[in-house]
Amino acid sequence: MKLLGALASLITIITGIYFIMDRLDTGGKHYGALSYVSNGVYGSVWQQDSSSEAKNISLKDCQLQSKGKPCKTRLIQDKECISLAKSTKRNLQIVAISVDHSTAAAENSALKSCNKKIKKREKKGSCTIATSICADGRHS
Repeated sequence: MKLLGALASLITIITGIYFIMDRLDTGGKHYGALSYVSNGVYGSVWQQDSSSEAKNISLKDCQLQSKGKPCKTRLIQDKECISLAKSTKRNLQIVAISVDHSTAAAENSALKSCNKKIKKREKKGSCTIATSICADGRHS
């Protein structure tokens, strides 16, 4: 029994060291990215160890869905969150992106910006949130 307890403790210590070393390798930073097209198609990723890795993954995901349309990419890091709002009308291709320190703040800002763009073109119309992510994986 003592051997099993010692083995469990050793595994816990090794796991802790691995976790700490992993955080030191990335400087404790997390990266995310949102790649999108004006029609609201997007690819996203979070909790990546490098900005280039985040960009490449989200861009590849977006390009698979965009049917040849070029994707724009926005990177986020650490405690940043990003939201994509898009028009609810299929024939009106309007999107808005917002970055903030919470999904709620990013979503509010993206919706406000998107609805403002719609009002410039039409009297009626609204936007909806297509996606929201945080670089560190939070969902709030």
